[in-house]
Amino acid sequence: MTEDILTGSRPGTIFVHRNIANLVSFNNVGIATFLEYALVHPKIKDVIVCGHTRCGGIAALENGVKENYIADWLGVDPEAKTAADELAQKQRLSPDEKLELLTMENVRIQLNHQET
Repeated sequence: MTEDILTGSRPGTIFVHRNIANLVSFNNVGIATFLEYALVHPKIKDVIVCGHTRCGGIAALENGVKENYIADWLGVDPEAKTAADELAQKQRLSPDEKLELLTMENVRIQLNHQET
């Protein structure tokens, strides 16, 4: 589902940056440039980090990957995985419930990144 369908907005009216597992990484010049441009030039007032259920990037974060670049990208900040692992164990969540929790934790962590 695209952002215009999800929000009921006109196509092209939302400034969008997508990446695997919606990471807002400190060492990613691409996301930093995107945010700086969005805030300074078109003067975007609201920034949204949006995750989604059954995200392949989040599943890869949970299950691990062998590919070098993907592993590096997903391993940039293990905070969401660590938090989800601890909560899932305490709450005895099923694998599907844990994946949903990891998706939410990841968005929470990324929101903290954009504030710094």
